[in-house]
Amino acid sequence: MARRSMPCTRETRRCEFWTEGEGYLRPECCTDHLRELLFFSEDLLTKNGIFHWLDYGSLLGAVRGQTLIPWDSDIDWGILKEDMERVRALENEIAKAGYWLDTSEPDVWRIHYSRLNTQHVDLYPWWELDGWLKMNWKDSAERWAFPKHLLDKPEPVSLLGRTFPAPSPVDDFLREYRYGPDYLTPQRPEAAGHLKRAVDALLRRREQIRQFERDLVLLNDVLRNSPVADRYWVIGGLLIGCFREGRILPHDSRDADFGFRREDRERFLASVPRLTDAGFEPVWRYRNNAGEAVEYSFRRGGAQFEFFEHQEIQGALRYWVFGTPGGGEGTGVEIVSQVPAYSLAPMEFLGRSWQKPADHEAYLDAVYGNWTEPNPAYNCMTDDLSIVEKHPWTVSRSWE
Repeated sequence: MARRSMPCTRETRRCEFWTEGEGYLRPECCTDHLRELLFFSEDLLTKNGIFHWLDYGSLLGAVRGQTLIPWDSDIDWGILKEDMERVRALENEIAKAGYWLDTSEPDVWRIHYSRLNTQHVDLYPWWELDGWLKMNWKDSAERWAFPKHLLDKPEPVSLLGRTFPAPSPVDDFLREYRYGPDYLTPQRPEAAGHLKRAVDALLRRREQIRQFERDLVLLNDVLRNSPVADRYWVIGGLLIGCFREGRILPHDSRDADFGFRREDRERFLASVPRLTDAGFEPVWRYRNNAGEAVEYSFRRGGAQFEFFEHQEIQGALRYWVFGTPGGGEGTGVEIVSQVPAYSLAPMEFLGRSWQKPADHEAYLDAVYGNWTEPNPAYNCMTDDLSIVEKHPWTVSRSWE
């Protein structure tokens, strides 16, 4: 049976939420008050030059349907910690408008609808460390941290008929740093622990990235004094992450691609035992239609580490990529890719020195086109601009 309250006002306490069937809904009067608080706080922060962005449930509601989530009870803004005192200086202006600035908690300040009616705006202060923004709310600094560059060019999102600034790309932000891959699927409060599950999933992904970073550092250390030292280099999505975002791409944290030249094949094979001893399990050795082994795949920590042999032909570097549509043995596809030949140059990443194409931008342009903009739909089997040939391929990839 539905449970409803009398409409609340500035002079009364806020309404209780009411239930209807499986729903858990906010009274209409409370929606009106939150809209009022949203518009007031946006105008206040903008007018006073305080940098801010929509976050958490408010941002989620904007992206899902340009409205507040029915069971959300507040408005969420992010601000920079350095601007907190500027917000405090607005206390009288806030009071004159009939609201109340509550600064009793150090890690979240609130603008309440009134001292009695506690519908409110949350102002979360974030501080910068090593290119990341973090906060201390309920020990969540590690849980909710995100790269500062996502705020370099805020993206407008619509909510209740107005537009507001948000991290960009907003979908990546919500998926990678807030609610996980199912962020567009509503989860009502009755679904016990839905937020905890989402947060736990994010923490698992964060640990996965950390493990990937540790394994990359280990690979670098293992090969540093090997026969192939300084003769293999970073390519593919790992290279994009290094130069577009200065980090591993979150959606590409299970795969690292490297290149080496055909004339260094024996050096590479002589280095394989060192990788094996360090826990990099040899998984596949792909052979092209000519019977040559041209791609080597290792596994460690749930991630793949792949080395592609490059052959120089008439001023170009040729390499092979293989697809198995059925996921196993049988008929697949052999893709021949080719880019202008290039020399190598060192780069720093994860506290180590790596080799890369000397003109990495030219290389990435040749493979990806506009690599500076994320493209979630990119498919290396069809969208790679360096592809010059495709052939049917009878899968041959056993290591032996």
